[in-house]
Amino acid sequence: MAMKRLSTIALLLLTACATSSSSEPNADVLLKADREFAKQSAARGHLAWYEFMAPGASKPANGGRVLTGPQEISDNMLAAFGSGFTLSWEPARAQISRGGKLGYTWGRYHSVFKGKARDGTYMTVWEKQPDGSWKVLFDTGDPD
Repeated sequence: MAMKRLSTIALLLLTACATSSSSEPNADVLLKADREFAKQSAARGHLAWYEFMAPGASKPANGGRVLTGPQEISDNMLAAFGSGFTLSWEPARAQISRGGKLGYTWGRYHSVFKGKARDGTYMTVWEKQPDGSWKVLFDTGDPD
């Protein structure tokens, strides 16, 4: 039920976004933020997940659970990375809402866990913070 609710929220956020392309400067800021998040995640693991999350961030987890907030998401990623999990991704597109406070990126990811590689598509919803930075409000992926 929580996953369906989060999926509906994500769909509504995407619908609210303008039709700007990733080549426009406003969308480039999200592509840059997402690439930096990927870089920091590879270099610093769960710490990057804490730092890039908005205060009200949500992320689906195994077993249908929904993680809420930077600390819970970071703790989950600490456990994952600690068990040998690796994750990398590259955004393909970004859009920002007409109001300029919400946006999303999506692209492809690659993960490895216990020797099993998995590729898929991910989507990250971003929220502009009062200081002008962009933080992750919702993050999810769908394996191929």
